[in-house]
Amino acid sequence: MSASGVEGGPDAEELASFTWGGQRARPRKGIELVMKKDATYLKPPGSLLSKWPGLGVGVEVECCENCNIYILDASERVQVSECINCRIVVGPTCGSVMLFECKGCTITVASKQIRLRDCVDCDMRVFGAAHECVVIETSKKLRIGAWDLAYAGLAAQFRMTGWVDEAAGKYVNHSSAIHDFSPPSGGGKNWAPLAADPTGCWCELVVEEVEGLTGGKVAAAAKPTTTGNSGAAAAADAPAKPGLLSRLLSWLFGGKKSEPSAAVDLADVKIQGDAKTTQVCIVS
Repeated sequence: MSASGVEGGPDAEELASFTWGGQRARPRKGIELVMKKDATYLKPPGSLLSKWPGLGVGVEVECCENCNIYILDASERVQVSECINCRIVVGPTCGSVMLFECKGCTITVASKQIRLRDCVDCDMRVFGAAHECVVIETSKKLRIGAWDLAYAGLAAQFRMTGWVDEAAGKYVNHSSAIHDFSPPSGGGKNWAPLAADPTGCWCELVVEEVEGLTGGKVAAAAKPTTTGNSGAAAAADAPAKPGLLSRLLSWLFGGKKSEPSAAVDLADVKIQGDAKTTQVCIVS
């Protein structure tokens, strides 16, 4: 029997890897805040729900500063708290993604429900699987746009979620349907749409190295070829370029030539957003 209490489930070390970060302050217990700084947390494809389907695997990250947080596998739930100036990527999450007290972060997240509380000055690129699934509370200076990220295995992770809209016959991104529980008293909004990336290319990631159960190196393509939703922003979708023969990487940063990745399948995933339907490249 594994440490999770399920035959064949994660062992104690693997369970511990689902929680990462510094130490939250607990004044009543005399515990001071300790931030995890300048580090990378990586759960690569195949390390969470893909490895243990049906076990409700989730991740919790807290108290990080200037860190890179890559959750690149499907999961049941994710909570990220008290993070400052971090890059946060959360792959398809079947349940909820909770973001608490995050400041100055750049966040890419796909989930059935995305809740923010006490978050300030963050850029977010969202795949929202349900109408008004993005909920903000006592948060401000947020900039929110459509999902714009690709990495190997993402298409299979999307399929695990069951998010295909049966009526539309495709994935529907509700990235601009946002509910604010605490709108400004004088009118206006606590969030604004991100400006569109003029190239229309998505950010493409590759896992260069995995170190243990929580570490590794992730790089971005210097010449991304995946297109779909306009890169860094707008809720509106841009059409995919026809006849594109894509690879995940042309060159890694620094000019090092990469090995060819899995081909991008233009027909693999379709996303409808803001009354527009587009074919979307997601690495399969």
